[in-house]
Order: sequence, then structure tokens, then C-alpha cells
Amino acid sequence: MNTEQKPVVYEYEEINREIIILFKDTPIIEDESIFKRSHYFKNADNTSITTIFKDELLKLFNVTGVKELKEKIDNKIRLLFKIGTGEMTYDEKTNTVIVYMESFKNDVVKPANDVRKLKTVIERLYKKEKVSSNDIVNVVKTLSAGIDSSILKDKDREKVAHLIPNLIKNGKIKISLKDVTDINKDRLKDIIQIGRDLLVKKTGVEKKLGIEREHIGKEYAWQRYFEMYGSYLLFGSIEQQIPQAALTLNSELRNTNSNLDILTINRYGFLDVVELKKSDEYLFKVDDSHDNIVPTPKLSTAISQVNNYLMLLPYAQESGELIKGAESATGMLVIGSTNSLMKKEHIEKYMQKNNMTESIVKLKLRKALRDLNYSYAHIQIVLYDELLDNLEKFLNQMDVEMHI
Repeated sequence: MNTEQKPVVYEYEEINREIIILFKDTPIIEDESIFKRSHYFKNADNTSITTIFKDELLKLFNVTGVKELKEKIDNKIRLLFKIGTGEMTYDEKTNTVIVYMESFKNDVVKPANDVRKLKTVIERLYKKEKVSSNDIVNVVKTLSAGIDSSILKDKDREKVAHLIPNLIKNGKIKISLKDVTDINKDRLKDIIQIGRDLLVKKTGVEKKLGIEREHIGKEYAWQRYFEMYGSYLLFGSIEQQIPQAALTLNSELRNTNSNLDILTINRYGFLDVVELKKSDEYLFKVDDSHDNIVPTPKLSTAISQVNNYLMLLPYAQESGELIKGAESATGMLVIGSTNSLMKKEHIEKYMQKNNMTESIVKLKLRKALRDLNYSYAHIQIVLYDELLDNLEKFLNQMDVEMHI
């Protein structure tokens, strides 16, 4: 065992200089004969630690940089390498960082080396440089083991996302129908989750939609969501989607033109108008004079808006493919959610006045929405969470059975 005391240092890459991390004693190694110095140190002549080992120390002491790590260690901690398996730990009683060599090699070093090789091959593929067949196989193996468990950066993941489909198509690689289904299911799960995050106004969802935070909770955010994923949400019935379509009218019935949220052409060649309103809009209220549940003014106005679009579409000045079938157009109003059918205080008031449970009142609200849908032949009123739930049910039924 080497007993000569040496400082342990790490080259601080960001500013290209070394920051010394001096442990109390020379690193103690239980069995020098099986110890692989390259896993931990840059070379055999000094004790400058590798990036892999540095990253594990950052995790262990819950710090983000080398400077913080140096402050945390404060030149007082011993470094002990033990044979066997186990998680890297810090023993406060003895001021010792304990590293289990076999675990570190299998759980840290090997995955890191695999990812490093993967990134090199991806970069070469991206630059259209020649790679070996073995390199491609190793890329696929690493990815199939779980890309989320790798340490790829976002930009590298994006490269992978573009490269792999092309590799399959251009390489004439056949993948099973079940695998195709599973890939699509995973993508649909992502789309559903973005919608649910949008419903609860989760921080960070704006980045996924490419919009500013100020738009979350407003109609614009949902319009962006439908522009990106409308064909999935409407179950593939769309042949063409025209976001923010302008409706130029030549009619004495209206003085101004209109901007439709989304205008679609369905598989039969007819037009469908999709109007998007706020997902937290309240839809019903109590009519005290008749002790009845009725639509709120905003819901009534939204329905009238869609109805007006449908009535005036045949009179639009547009011509050509877009306007054909306008006389048979249908409308979809997407508004509110299960949690915004009626204000909470109104529900409580209705419960007390009619001696009803909350579940019964909510059932009546669902019936009111159903009745309202029933009364309009060409307009469908859909809740945002209901749309997401329907897509999720469809997703759960996406199973492929292979018969030989």
C-alpha cells in the first residue's frame, strides 16, 4: 500500500485551473492489487480526481460545484476505498468518505463510459461520418437500457430523437407492430401529461409549449396546445388543421370579420370549427327564481359564438377547398373542467337548500351538461379534462394482438 501523502486535486474545467481538494490523509486502499486507480484519479503519478469521481462526490455532499465541495470537505476528511459492493457514504464519526470499489465500477464508471462512447458515436452520425456496425449496435443497446438513466444532456437527447427514426427508415430496419404501438403510446402519454399540467397551471409547462408563463391559464395556452397536438386529441379525424383561421364575411348580418381558434377539415371533407375557452371557466349557476341549474352567461355567449360561426360560414368570401362543405360544418366548444362546473359556494348553497349530498349535486351538473349537448344538433360542448380522459381511455385500449 502506498503511504506517501499526496494532495487530491481536481482540474476545474470551467476556468481551466486546478482547485486543490486536500483530504486529511493519503487515500487509504484496502487492496492495492485490485484497485483501479483510473476509475478515480487522472493518472498514476498524481491524485487529481476524475470527472466521474468528482460528480459522485458532488452528489454525496449535495453541492453543485467544486468550490462548494472544497468548503464542505475543508481539508479534514479521509478517503477510504474498500473492496466489495455498497453505496458511497460519508461516516461523520470518523470523518471518512467510504467508496466501495466494485459498486463504483459497475454502477458509476461503466455506465458513464457507455454514455461517453454513445455520445461520440451520435456526434459522428450527426456529422454523417462513417461509423462501424458495432458502434451502431452499442448505441441501440445503450438506448434500450433506458436513456433516462443515462447522463445525456437535453441537446444530446434531441439529436438521438432525430437520428434513431432516420436510422430505422434509411437502414430498412423492420420493427414489430407492437413496438410501433408502444412508441406511440409513450408519445401520447407525454401529450396527455402536458394537458394535465396545463389544467393545474404547473410551473414549467410553458416551456414545453414554447410560450411565456403569463399565458398559462388563458385561452392562448390552450390554442397553442391544440395547434401542436390537436390531431391526437381529436382522435385522428382531422385531415387538415388551420389554426387561427380568418373568416372573412360578406354578409349584412355582421359588420366585422372573425378569427376562428381552430378550423379543421375532417376525413369526409367537411369543416369543423373548434372554439377554445378558459379551462377554469364556470359553466353553470343556480337560477334562484326557478330553483334550477342554468348555463352561466359566459357559457351561453361561447355557445352563441360557435353557433354564429356555423351559420355564417357559408357566406364567407373565401373560395376553394377550405370553404367546401361549410353548409354542413359542425362545432366543438372546449371549455371548463369537472372542477369548474359550478362555483363551490353555489354548490354548497344548493346542497343546503335542497337537502342534497355533494355527489348528487355534481351528478345533476353532469346531467345539465349532457342535456345542453343534447339540445344542440351541430355543437358539442366538451370539458378539457374529459377530452384528456377520453384520449387516455383510447390509449389504454391500444393493444396489438399478433395472430400466426
